[in-house]
Amino acid sequence: MKTKKPYGFWNWGTALVIVFILGASGIIFLVYQSQQMSAELVTENYYAEELKFQQKIDARTHANQLSDSVRIHDDGKGIILLAFPTECIGQSITGTIYCYNPSDSKKDYRTPISIDGKGLQVIQAQFLRSGSYLIQIEWAMNGKTFGTEIPFKKR
Repeated sequence: MKTKKPYGFWNWGTALVIVFILGASGIIFLVYQSQQMSAELVTENYYAEELKFQQKIDARTHANQLSDSVRIHDDGKGIILLAFPTECIGQSITGTIYCYNPSDSKKDYRTPISIDGKGLQVIQAQFLRSGSYLIQIEWAMNGKTFGTEIPFKKR
């Protein structure tokens, strides 16, 4: 007479096959997900940007020597204000503001610096879609280069 097994068809062989199928399915899913992700570089000219790194360090040092840092303010009504230090007011300044979005290069925005008499630069918020940005400001004034980076979250 045969005795009935308490677990039916469940034995170590069945469990091993199920674990193998689940593991293989997980690996296939991860490979599929990795193929769907975009693999953008931080910048198209990465090597050329790396060679300019010492110039960026010097620009950051010059910016840190100013009386104040560049401040950012989002009024929530479609205007983002950048307030430059008092040393910049009334000076001839050339440079760029680069709003860099690390997750999507299509959201990046670049504009030239044109501060008013109070040292303010206005950026229309409509040019920035929601997300996290690193505002990279590089400018030249009185023969010196300055640079700073400000993290910013656009809602």
